[in-house]
Amino acid sequence: MRKGSDGQDLFLPDQLSAQGNIGGFYNPLTKEYRFIITRWAQEVLNGTMDNTPLSIGPGSNGVSMNRVVLSGPEHPERPMKLLLTFTTS
Repeated sequence: MRKGSDGQDLFLPDQLSAQGNIGGFYNPLTKEYRFIITRWAQEVLNGTMDNTPLSIGPGSNGVSMNRVVLSGPEHPERPMKLLLTFTTS
């Protein structure tokens, strides 16, 4: 999710696309979550979308008791990272 200019939660363009699959599943082998947010990143880089804060929430919010604890970017052992891969066509 992203924050709109008025603070409301909005879907990322990747969530609204035909595929609608942004990943976000836990990989126990690599001990990581991966999200595919290509359209959001491209729109921010193009200047067609504001670079407002992103938030992560469970897909079954309000339905399930599942939870996860994520470390922030300052965590000494498991810092949260944003990795971008650039390609040319």
